[in-house]
Amino acid sequence: MSRSLELPEQVYEGLQKAAAAAGRSMAEWIADRLADASSRVHPGTSSGGELSELSAQVEQLRKELRDSYTNRAIIYWFLYDELRRALGSEQAEALMGQAIYRRGEQKGKELYRRFAPNDLAKLREAFVGRLPDRGRLFQPELLRADADALDIKFHACPLREAWQEMELSDTDAAALCRIASRVDYGTFQGAGFRFWADAWQPGGEGCCFLHIRPGDTDP
Repeated sequence: MSRSLELPEQVYEGLQKAAAAAGRSMAEWIADRLADASSRVHPGTSSGGELSELSAQVEQLRKELRDSYTNRAIIYWFLYDELRRALGSEQAEALMGQAIYRRGEQKGKELYRRFAPNDLAKLREAFVGRLPDRGRLFQPELLRADADALDIKFHACPLREAWQEMELSDTDAAALCRIASRVDYGTFQGAGFRFWADAWQPGGEGCCFLHIRPGDTDP
């Protein structure tokens, strides 16, 4: 049975930070806390069955995390489809992209602005460390990571995978990928870095290719 839990944004962000600091995914971090609590209440009673149960809980949390991305992908599609019917594809993409950019801007200022304009090493550590499920969902590859540039290629994306499962056309999937990538533009530009992304295109491998460069001035 699948269950979901609504969390305040501040609580969710706190869980992400704690998990990243421990080098664990959110699901694994929560499972660790459950195991610690169980051992305190029932010291010395750990068994193979309990470990199996915890493992099952981790897998369930992992499934619920992916389900949340699938839900987000479906919402994006419905919003885009309704807007383009009313306003046309170009205006629909522009409006959705701007709204998503604004959310990214909020995140960038809150999470990464302290690394601007040029601490790409700390930015990489913080950003990659926050990727859901220790990067399993996006499968990041660092293609360049030095003082002058940070290039990260995502070899998977749960949003694009959901759109493929919905059997959307390549044209629609590509438009949605461009829209979704606006959160990254907002995140890194809002933090004070120069940024651009190569969003997925039909026939392409994986998903977005992120390019981050030092900002021009202090934010």
